[in-house]
Amino acid sequence: MLTLILRNINQQQEEENTMTSNMRLKLILLTAIVVTGVLSGCAGKEGEVSTTQVSPDQQQSNNTTNDSKTPELKGTVIKNANEDVQLTFPTDWKESKELNDIAIIASANESKLKYAMVIANQKSDFSEGATLDDFVNIFKENTKVTVKEMEILSTKDIEIDDASARLVEFTGVVNMSKVHYLVALIEKNNRFYQIISWSSEAKFSNHKDEFLQIIQSFQVLKEDDSLSLSPAIKPDQGTTSEIKSKSGLVAINLPTNWVEQTNLMPDADIQASRIVTEDYVGVISEGKENFGKLEDYHKLIVDGQENGGALKNLKISDPIKIKVDERDALEFEVTGEVNKVKVGYLITLVDHPKHFTQVIFWTIDQYFKDRKPVYQGITQTLTLNEK
Repeated sequence: MLTLILRNINQQQEEENTMTSNMRLKLILLTAIVVTGVLSGCAGKEGEVSTTQVSPDQQQSNNTTNDSKTPELKGTVIKNANEDVQLTFPTDWKESKELNDIAIIASANESKLKYAMVIANQKSDFSEGATLDDFVNIFKENTKVTVKEMEILSTKDIEIDDASARLVEFTGVVNMSKVHYLVALIEKNNRFYQIISWSSEAKFSNHKDEFLQIIQSFQVLKEDDSLSLSPAIKPDQGTTSEIKSKSGLVAINLPTNWVEQTNLMPDADIQASRIVTEDYVGVISEGKENFGKLEDYHKLIVDGQENGGALKNLKISDPIKIKVDERDALEFEVTGEVNKVKVGYLITLVDHPKHFTQVIFWTIDQYFKDRKPVYQGITQTLTLNEK
């Protein structure tokens, strides 16, 4: 299957003096809104959805349709768990609970390589005043990172459910497969919505009109700003595996559904993610010769963020003294905005006779509070070699 994922952008900070130039803490922009995936497999489970059979007849067109005059689709209505949005699918599609963990609606006809889903984002996840144009730009820029050879074929202004929307068609290569997407990005009330449909490049032309009908069937039934739009992600701490740095200096136990990465943080000893749920971690160790005590190291990092760091509307919590691997450590939170996306970090600095180690978890701000206990538990599995 093809699933939504997000881009990570390394925000390289300007080094302000000789001492801070040795520091490797590079807070990373995480965004929540991008498309990619694979044509088979599954990403995890989403909340229950309800389905309603509207008609046994399926109205389809094999002819090219005008976006403003798309025939009404008759088929199966699928609502999300809270029944506040709905989408209609042809009767040969089946609800797909495992298509994507953060999709509020998902369905597919896997035998014909037809897929579609809905992702919702609260406007409060973005900077105040963020517009549909901002949302579209973030989507396009972030998609380019993971969808290789991305080519945007068209971007059109349309209206969906009496709301302004953009229809974006593009192609790209994902996991060595050529994929063709038709995506609607919608601004309505207090949310942005993504309706993502896709197929293989070879089959897309046969399905495009059907995808457009599905997209145009989207309806917002109600909105509850108190709703959490993402499922609670609570990795089973019993199913973990140890990840070691190449140097053997550090190791940490991560859930087995996290994947090691290479491009999240330059020079990180360990870096991994569960992209589909927007969970990221980086572990960095560096010699402590120039940094003094743990408190001094913390102060340098905070000063670097407060004076020329990448985050806007920056907030840094006071550090809390804890123990990690039976060593002194400081834990603190960092929140802010990068490119109009709100992000949250949990950072732990661990003392060692010869080096300091940073354990940095991050996600979008909306998820941060719920994920924090999971991140804290994983941090406690860190082990440091006596080198």
